[in-house]
Amino acid sequence: MSTVVPPSSTPEPSPSESAPPVSVHSEVAPSAPAPSAPVIPGAPSPAPTPVDRTVLAAHMGAAVQAIERWARRTLHRDSGTSLSRNETHLLAHLATAPPQRMGELAQWQGVDRSTMSVQIRSLGERELVDRSPDPADRRASTVTLSAEGRATLEKYLGRASQILELTFSGWSDQDLARFDGYLARFAADLGHGLADDQAPSGPTGA
Repeated sequence: MSTVVPPSSTPEPSPSESAPPVSVHSEVAPSAPAPSAPVIPGAPSPAPTPVDRTVLAAHMGAAVQAIERWARRTLHRDSGTSLSRNETHLLAHLATAPPQRMGELAQWQGVDRSTMSVQIRSLGERELVDRSPDPADRRASTVTLSAEGRATLEKYLGRASQILELTFSGWSDQDLARFDGYLARFAADLGHGLADDQAPSGPTGA
């Protein structure tokens, strides 16, 4: 005779009770970062922050004065020359220009003939320029750069190049290119502004 095993009094777990707990963090994927705003071709750029041009002009003026002091003191001292700023400018002009009359030089530098005569006389006494009779008019003379003047100018410009190369040694090529472009633009605009300021005004009456 078989023995009948009575059923267990412990209830069977329901499917929901037997399933392992669900981790919310393991089931939900991390959210992706929000996409940046698309760049629309032709759309206007954000308006730049306005600047105080009076303050900027003061800063640039101080920088120009510092460059002038450097050229007047350090550069002339290091190169062993005794040229003034105007004399250096004049010799550099004569280095590339054809023989010049006194009136042409005075007009180029924006001074009268007497002022230019004093400059040329001083340079001639130091044998930095030569004066020769003008073939087109024997009563006039022309001015050219002498061999001594060219050597002095090359010494000055060579020392300037050495100092600038050392100054810009830590600059990137991109920064140098941008600075060169802005400096050339500044010099050109400054020249145009000075020319417009010195131009004679037209007649005001009929």
